[in-house]
Amino acid sequence: MMEFAIILFAVLAVFHFLYENCVLPELRAISENRLFELRDELRDARFEQEIPRNAVYNVLQQSINNAIVALPHSDFLFLSEFRHVMRTNPDLVKVAQARLQVLDEDQNPVTKEIRSKLRKEIL
Repeated sequence: MMEFAIILFAVLAVFHFLYENCVLPELRAISENRLFELRDELRDARFEQEIPRNAVYNVLQQSINNAIVALPHSDFLFLSEFRHVMRTNPDLVKVAQARLQVLDEDQNPVTKEIRSKLRKEIL
């Protein structure tokens, strides 16, 4: 029985090593590239005058940039720490709600589509 447990842990360690060092960095790179493309799409729409440079544009751009910065650190511990901070810091919750309200009030179909793509990418 002890030999089985040792073999099982060794196999799990190999799979964990391969996942953390081969699979996960590749998945993060793919997601990062999609976020860069999404930010480029937002900026292209701005330059083509499809969307004005307003609070919605700024919030979307900041959200995409924050997702790009946070992506390498995204794991279970990061998410649980984020949830804890959101539960214990009412000022941060107010800022997040204000940003969401800006996006919710927006009626531009281009920014709504970009927001939808961002939501799918980060979730």
